[in-house]
Amino acid sequence: MKLPALALVFSFSLAAKASAGLTWEQKSLSFHPAISATEVIAHFHFQNTGTNAVAIKAVTTSCTCVSAEPSKQSYAPGEKGEIVAKFTVDERAGVDAKEIYVETDEPESWTNLKMEVTIPKLAEMEPDPLYWNPGEELRPKRIRIIPAKGVVMKLIRLTPSDSGNFSAQLTASSRPGEFEVVITPRAGSPAFSGVLRIETDFPKEHPRALIAHVQVAR
Repeated sequence: MKLPALALVFSFSLAAKASAGLTWEQKSLSFHPAISATEVIAHFHFQNTGTNAVAIKAVTTSCTCVSAEPSKQSYAPGEKGEIVAKFTVDERAGVDAKEIYVETDEPESWTNLKMEVTIPKLAEMEPDPLYWNPGEELRPKRIRIIPAKGVVMKLIRLTPSDSGNFSAQLTASSRPGEFEVVITPRAGSPAFSGVLRIETDFPKEHPRALIAHVQVAR
């Protein structure tokens, strides 16, 4: 017997609902870690609410600073699981949003998860960026580094992104607990935009780094 078109649509709708797979508790999570935090762990929980087993084929991320893994690969109907994502803070500060992509063997196989991390600044840097205007003489300039409240740290290493165009040297500051870094562009340097990575000893277990920006306009 030939079924009416409406009946066919209805039956396909029921079949799709019956075979629906992973249902997520939340697809987006926000975090506000302490200033001493070196990593943030996110748990994305789900349940297989369908009638068939679901296998996770791949889990990838939008940044090498995030790793993510499922609690296991295959989930029977009714079974629960999670994707555990680890975000590495390193030199990052401010609001940082990253995505995790989950591929399954379901018909609609991709799910995008998001973790948004608001990272407190380890220190203020003044000025940032450090800037030389067009025509300005390329004399040395200083960056003042002011640690956040409660942070006691040392500067361990200065690494310019482009050592051919500028050098950096740590000097003593007259203000207790603060630092000064002298930036010197190379004589005759072309216009460039670079960064200075400043490694610290805070926190002790997994020290964070600072990033200062250096720009020369021509």
